[in-house]
This record gives sequence, structure tokens and C-alpha cells, in this order.
Amino acid sequence: MTWETIHTETREGFEIIVSVAPEDDDPRDHFDDDGETAQAIAEGRYEWFMVRVEARAAGVTLGTAYLGGCCYERASDFVRAPSDYYADMIDEASDEARRTARAIAQEVTA
Repeated sequence: MTWETIHTETREGFEIIVSVAPEDDDPRDHFDDDGETAQAIAEGRYEWFMVRVEARAAGVTLGTAYLGGCCYERASDFVRAPSDYYADMIDEASDEARRTARAIAQEVTA
């Protein structure tokens, strides 16, 4: 699977990397009962993808969050959309990164 980075930023000391990859699932299996969204995807009016958010420190990925079944006019709209998906994914990846960093610190000092 090939991931394309669409956004980076720094939050709470972590480098946040947002990447997308094509979604293999059929949109009708998620929310598109009438096939209208699938048609728009096929015509290139919408993009159908999955998102990965990574929380990195010192160039090392310490936490990740994934979300599939995303449909926007452009994948970059995911970051700007007025929804909580992006914020929740940053929280999830950052929380995991903090846990990972603590575990590494304990191993190193033990």
C-alpha cells in the first residue's frame, strides 16, 4: 500500500503526519445505499480513501491512528473539514506516542 502525505504540523511536541491511501472497500458497504456516492467517486468528483495520522518524535513514529471509508471532494479537505475525525485521530496517535515514549524511557533507565 502506498501512502501519500497530505499534511504535516507540530502539536504538543510531536510532528503530526497525515497520509492517505486509496480505500479498497466499496462505498456501498459503508453509507452509499443508492450508489450515488460510488458514481461520484467513479466520475472523479469525490475521492475515496483511508487516512493515517502518525505522531513522531526525533523522526520516529511513536503513535498512529487509522480511519477508512473517507469520502471528500479532495483528500486534503479531511484536515479542514468541520468534523471531529481529524482532532480525534491526533489525540489517539499522540496518546499512543506518549505511552510508547514512557515505555521506552522506562526500558532505558531500568
